[in-house]
Amino acid sequence: GHAEFATMRQQDAEEFFTHLITVLRQYAKKFGLPIENEATEDFRFGVEQRLQCGECKRVRYRVDSQDAISMPIPAHEKGKDAEGKTIYGDVVLDNALDAMASDEALEYNCPSCSKNVAASKRVLHILLL
Repeated sequence: GHAEFATMRQQDAEEFFTHLITVLRQYAKKFGLPIENEATEDFRFGVEQRLQCGECKRVRYRVDSQDAISMPIPAHEKGKDAEGKTIYGDVVLDNALDAMASDEALEYNCPSCSKNVAASKRVLHILLL
């Protein structure tokens, strides 16, 4: 039922998983199934984030409910094989997790100082809900 997945193009597995979870939750809601008994709840977790205004330095914490998490995976080219295909180095999971949890700069409309400012956001914890 999703236009993007009706094509013969290659699709992102995370996008498909998110779409599947959404459809299953809509189906459960349509038929009045209790959320806590619904199978997709096993995939739900919380991501606690810390957001700090670059101007007034006030900090906000928030927990967002998610079903999947995206991590930056660095591609380090090691060279080429005999056929000319690129060979990539191994990715260390701890390094990818550290990159995911590092500070991220973003534009932010701070409710404390009422200004559009640069802010820093950081993932603090992954929580089971």
